[in-house]
Amino acid sequence: MTQTDKLSQRELLNRVKIDEKTINIFDYLYDGIILISEDSTMIYVNPAYARILGISPERLIGNKISSIEPNAKSLRVLENGKPIIDQRIYVETLKAEVRLTTLPLRSGEDIRGAITILTNIEWDKDRYVEVDYEKLVAEHLKDELSSKEPLPKEFNLLVGEDKEFRKALYRANRAARTDLPILVRGDSGTGKELLVQAIHRVSHRNRNPIIEVNCAAIPDTLLEAELFGYKKGAFTGAGRYGKRGLFEAANNGTIFLDEIGDISLSMQAKLLRVLQENEFKRLGGTEKIKVDVRVISATNKNLEELIRSGGFREDIYYRLNTISIHLPPLCERGNDIEWLIGHFFTIFNEKYQKKIEISEQALNLLKGYHWPGNVRELRNVIEYAMTMTDTDAVKCEHLPHYIMTDGKEHGVDIFSGLSHSSCINGKEGPFLQRMLDSVEAEAMKQAMERTRNKTEAIELLGMSRRAFYYKLKRYNLEENMSP
Repeated sequence: MTQTDKLSQRELLNRVKIDEKTINIFDYLYDGIILISEDSTMIYVNPAYARILGISPERLIGNKISSIEPNAKSLRVLENGKPIIDQRIYVETLKAEVRLTTLPLRSGEDIRGAITILTNIEWDKDRYVEVDYEKLVAEHLKDELSSKEPLPKEFNLLVGEDKEFRKALYRANRAARTDLPILVRGDSGTGKELLVQAIHRVSHRNRNPIIEVNCAAIPDTLLEAELFGYKKGAFTGAGRYGKRGLFEAANNGTIFLDEIGDISLSMQAKLLRVLQENEFKRLGGTEKIKVDVRVISATNKNLEELIRSGGFREDIYYRLNTISIHLPPLCERGNDIEWLIGHFFTIFNEKYQKKIEISEQALNLLKGYHWPGNVRELRNVIEYAMTMTDTDAVKCEHLPHYIMTDGKEHGVDIFSGLSHSSCINGKEGPFLQRMLDSVEAEAMKQAMERTRNKTEAIELLGMSRRAFYYKLKRYNLEENMSP
């Protein structure tokens, strides 16, 4: 293909918002993939499709699909926007029966084009492992296309541009428009509570309450009474009139069960009954109470490991985990630390009626720290530093002492420690940091080239896994290294 052809193809791909990373995935799929624009022009054909058809991709791209297949199913999908899923058809030009899936590519309500996934049934019979490529491709395209769309204002408090973080927000936005249970996962301080509140505000239940329950903060003996309520005299100390539970209070709204991994097995069994039947009995009561409640739960624990050790029921896990959303830790979010620092400076300047900035040395110090407390810790540090300074800039000496000192207990590696020392002494901090970053990046690159395996590279470098992935993004090495 000539350079001019490549340029025109790239322009056409931009029209359907498909990037080069997505195309690279298509190039290696066993099934045939063809992309067409809204005017039915073929803008991409993968090698497998060309092989099935027996024509080189260069002869197809830029032509109308009707020129090779007048009755192509994708033409109908462009017209009505309805997908065709896993249909067996006979293709005249191939003289063969195939399995075909065609999906519309949308941007909002507009149809930008269509993707067709084609499997030669004879080849399909010879596969050793059956892979649901249609699902893989459809999910990938949903993420890629939705990432181009603006999020509702309800998500404005969740700040950052990291790709995995943004994917979590787009997934949450889609999930918000359903009534399916959601499990939000992530370390403490990553913003799970903010995300759940945003989901509720976007949902059709937003006119009704969201009730938040910290399951770890309520003793198990009281949790049942809190969730389901109790009849008068149900237990010693019960109120004379009884009490309705939090599930009743959340009726037609949302109940948020935070720290769900901390509830006991017996409480899990009682909660499962509510999830399955949408009804329960108050403690000490006999009457069944029906509720319509959307359940969102959150945890920072490894529920799969708890299931294996017998600490969490598998049946309730699958009920709660219908839609899973993972918020990455701050140390894996690359440049988002700097984004968040600016965001919090704006918030606290307004709160305290100040016009404070941050010095370059203090900024480098904060960017080099690993933030075990995640976004919550960063917010607290920024507010503390801004209240400690009586000048127009936050400097290193205004930051908490534990961040300024090199300590492994706070997750600071030796490279960050050296830059901290230069920052404290006020001598060539940024220059030294750049030198150290260069050495560290080169060491990581060589370790990856030597081992060809990230786990082995981590062991060779002697770094923690969290620090390794943080540095991988920070130095933009991810795309240049094999997994």
